[in-house]
Amino acid sequence: MKIVIPCMIYLGSALMVYNILHYYRFARKMKKTGVLEMRRTFLYLPFFLLVFFLIGYLITALFGNPTLVMGGILFGGSVFVFLILNVMIRIVGYIQNDEHRINAMYNELREELTSITKDRLAVFRVNLTKDIVEDRAGTDLYDSDKTARTYTDLMLNRFPDLLIKPAERYGPGLFTREGLLKHFQNGHNTASETIYARRKSVRNGYFLMEAALAQQPVTGEVIAFITERDYNRDMIDRVIWNKALSEEYDAIAYIASGQLGTVLSSGERNHPDVLLSGDGETEYGEAVGRLVSSLDLGADSPDRLLDALKLERVERELSDKDAYAVDFSYHADSEIVYKRFTFFAADREAHFYALLISDTTEIRREQEEQNRRLEEALEQAKASSAAKTAFLSNMSHDIRTPMNAIIGFTNLARQCAGNPGKTREYLEKILTSSNHLLSLINDVLEMSRIESGKIELANSPCNLARLVEDFHAMVVNLAEAKNQELTVDFSGVTNKNVICDKLRLNQVLLNLLSNAVKYTPDGGRVEVRISQKGRTPGGRGVYEFRVKDNGIGMTPEFAAHVFEAFEREKTSTVSGIQGTGLGMAITKKIVDLMGGSIEVVTAPGKGTEFIVSVEFEISPEETEPDAAKKDESPEPDFTGKRLLLVDDMEINREIAVAVLEMNGFLVEEADDGEKAVSMVQASRPGYYDAVLMDIQMPVMNGYDAARKIRLLENRNLAGIPIIAMTANAFEEDRKAAFEAGMNGHVAKPIDVKALINTLKGIL
Repeated sequence: MKIVIPCMIYLGSALMVYNILHYYRFARKMKKTGVLEMRRTFLYLPFFLLVFFLIGYLITALFGNPTLVMGGILFGGSVFVFLILNVMIRIVGYIQNDEHRINAMYNELREELTSITKDRLAVFRVNLTKDIVEDRAGTDLYDSDKTARTYTDLMLNRFPDLLIKPAERYGPGLFTREGLLKHFQNGHNTASETIYARRKSVRNGYFLMEAALAQQPVTGEVIAFITERDYNRDMIDRVIWNKALSEEYDAIAYIASGQLGTVLSSGERNHPDVLLSGDGETEYGEAVGRLVSSLDLGADSPDRLLDALKLERVERELSDKDAYAVDFSYHADSEIVYKRFTFFAADREAHFYALLISDTTEIRREQEEQNRRLEEALEQAKASSAAKTAFLSNMSHDIRTPMNAIIGFTNLARQCAGNPGKTREYLEKILTSSNHLLSLINDVLEMSRIESGKIELANSPCNLARLVEDFHAMVVNLAEAKNQELTVDFSGVTNKNVICDKLRLNQVLLNLLSNAVKYTPDGGRVEVRISQKGRTPGGRGVYEFRVKDNGIGMTPEFAAHVFEAFEREKTSTVSGIQGTGLGMAITKKIVDLMGGSIEVVTAPGKGTEFIVSVEFEISPEETEPDAAKKDESPEPDFTGKRLLLVDDMEINREIAVAVLEMNGFLVEEADDGEKAVSMVQASRPGYYDAVLMDIQMPVMNGYDAARKIRLLENRNLAGIPIIAMTANAFEEDRKAAFEAGMNGHVAKPIDVKALINTLKGIL
């Protein structure tokens, strides 16, 4: 026992000295690395315990006679301290390794953020715990960014440059010191916020502030690495992307293992939001059930829609197809809304599907409107076809009537060759019937040209007073033949000189007036009243033309269609009156071209009144000063005048030669344009006084022949007068003739008076 106690004392003392030296080296190492700097008492307390035990050993060994109990306590305490000390050192070693790792990550983050400084407008390293700006850099720093010492001052100085300020007075809430600290305490290591501000470079726009938050390993202080960059392009891309998707789709969602999640939702008025659950996920079957039960499907079956949207049905449909679409409709806000759910298989094996929800209401309405228009067009086509069939029937009747007269009176004239009086009477009737037949043909051709858009107004100065005199002179004989009273009132017109298409206006008035005379019984009354209703703000005159009669009138049913092509009222009174049913349609089209309006007031047995309202530009000068003067020049003598008649139709040449020779002309003939050019080129200047040129001919047409004559080297021959004498009788044909170098235009069938007057004017 005497040996055991001293051994325990000496061994315990040696062990304690070892513990003190081992812990001393450990503590110095901890201090040198800075680990556990805030826990110095944690280092000093074990050291004091070791020294205490060592002193206890020394006192016991030098001055006492220790018992077995005391020796055991001291030795056991030394062993216990040794074991505890080694466990503590091992634990601290683990902590040290973790702190080294965290410190390495911290330094790596700091280096990474420092490396992107050149690409950022501003970069800050901020100690949020101490409210200190530790470092700053960037390509577009404010002056206040460079001088602010605290993060609070930094944000306060930046706040006035926010163009769209937050509701709170103090800075953007998330990026205040308190906001970032709270954000970090809630477990977030990053933060971002979009701001709209004015930068130092006086450039306004969107900027993205981002923060990476970390705790300083040694001190435990919260450090924020804050960057700011231009976000204009990103904002535009995001807006365009979301806008494009939201305009195309109400929502974009996905189905993953039976769970429904939302990617994008536009939140439109008629959007079935009950299907979606915001940012989270919901069970797809439950969502579909809520959707179907919440909609007013009207006549559609809820069971049908529920079956079509079931996940099992979706997976079955997509097993061999790329897409599966479900269309349905429901009532919302007193209207029918059409929707389409389109499913796509993103990954069949993983049961991952994309769902696009789109509104097809406008598309369906457009389709329905298009179908309605097609049905209306079909009905109009049927009606037009029926009208044209009726028109052809009427035309067959109306054409055969004058043709029957022409053929019949021609045969009678042949049989009465020895009776000049009868022959002349028959020839006059043949001429009347021929003119009527020509008017029928002209109406059909005119309507065809109007329908094809080939008519254009040729505006020129016009004196309305003289225009009225002209068409009055044309109709007065017709009215007198039926013993009708024809009156024209022009007193309501202030500005008589206007700019208009005189030919078309005259055509409109003649159509209305001739119809009034035609459909008014003998002894009736026809009135024409023209008045001026002031001026437009642009200075144009507003004119009203009224043509009224006390004739047979029209039924309301027919009056509603009077301006439609091929329409004629079928009554016993009208059936005996000749006409094509095109006159009023032509009149309406011409008035429309003039930008005016025409209306009718009528009743059966009470007459009819047509009211035309048009606007004309007022002409400041007197026009057509010699239009009303009677041509009192002597009748010309064409004896000895030589003409070259060019026409490929022998019968046309025969008629023309007879007419021309009766008026004293010498006539030579050519049957195509090329021969005409050769004959003119081979002649001497003055041999031909003029050329009468047909247009549609074989070998060379009349336009080309006229151009070649104008290009002859002999300028006297090249200047010979050329007159188009052709069945191409429209205004554009006249223009084409003059553009080809011709001097006049006479339409076929030949009006002898018009032809002679044209030759008189040129020769």
